[in-house]
Amino acid sequence: MSHIIQTITNSNWETKKPVVSVITPVYNRNDTIMRALRSIADQTFKDFEYIIVDDGSTDDTASIIKEYLEKVSFPMMFIQKENGGVHTARNAAIKRARGRVYCCLDSDDEFLPDGLQKLWQGWESIPINKRNEYFEVKARVLDQDGNEVGPRFPKSINGRPWEEIKEYYESISAEHVGLRRLDIMKVNLWPEPEGVSFVGENIIWYRLRERYKTWLINDCVQVYHMEGIEHLDVSLSKNNRSIVFCNNMFWNITYTLNHWKLYGKRLKK
Repeated sequence: MSHIIQTITNSNWETKKPVVSVITPVYNRNDTIMRALRSIADQTFKDFEYIIVDDGSTDDTASIIKEYLEKVSFPMMFIQKENGGVHTARNAAIKRARGRVYCCLDSDDEFLPDGLQKLWQGWESIPINKRNEYFEVKARVLDQDGNEVGPRFPKSINGRPWEEIKEYYESISAEHVGLRRLDIMKVNLWPEPEGVSFVGENIIWYRLRERYKTWLINDCVQVYHMEGIEHLDVSLSKNNRSIVFCNNMFWNITYTLNHWKLYGKRLKK
């Protein structure tokens, strides 16, 4: 488990408890982090808090965020920690988040101005007598050229049997954005094995979809930028990357094999 160096909140943090928590893990993104920050500030939906976790950046990402912290009108927390991988950064934020639901914004992407509004409306559109059956809403994204990423979900998809919806959704190879219940995520954090710098997201999502459902909406809520590299996946020096990648791969494969009853069917597809 990587060490937390400091946690800073702005003067708005104690003013109210929001319904939505937005989380951004970041590593060496001084070139793109302001794009993400500005998109949060421009949201039409205001009932949110923002938690950004710096996973051991070696550039001036942290100073950019600290300078921005007191300039915003919404509750904001900045967590600075030793490098441990994006899964540890997500965990650190989820543990401290206070909303009813949360979503992630990658440090090189941006929300559309009404993105949070559409996600919240998607959650509210789930019939209230069935809402406890769901742990997430999944929405769609645009690429940096304004094109929709991946296929649109079929009409009335949410009225189909859950096993059919799950099989359909998990067959799609496209970026989506999730709004998820925090009460569920706080007790379903990513494992933090010693010496492993990347733990796959699907380890959690596949497990939760065995117990809960996903609600699908066709709204595009973020702009997904595909230029550049994923810094959070390759945070060590070039000389060590091959060893780190092999170690990460070995752990993830071993974990999957040890939980074959859960993951095997999906991997065979």
